[in-house]
Amino acid sequence: MYLSKTSIPVMAIHGSKDKQMRASTNLLAIQAALPPSAKHLVIEIEGVNHLFQTANTGLMSEYSKITETIAPQVLNKITRWILDVAIE
Repeated sequence: MYLSKTSIPVMAIHGSKDKQMRASTNLLAIQAALPPSAKHLVIEIEGVNHLFQTANTGLMSEYSKITETIAPQVLNKITRWILDVAIE
């Protein structure tokens, strides 16, 4: 409901190994709710969990065993999107 009224660029990302939220369901709902804009980015990032860490299983029991704070591929996507939106 609120997403349909937004006038700012939106980035919505999900990890493919997220076991807390179903990426496909949530991303489709977000995409459908957003007003049309080339500046929006709604993507699923392969191989990362709910915390955007590179993961094997994506299970919550794995979180504390992963030393990575956030996967470099996630940081790169965020950085590129911010720079692309800010430059336009």
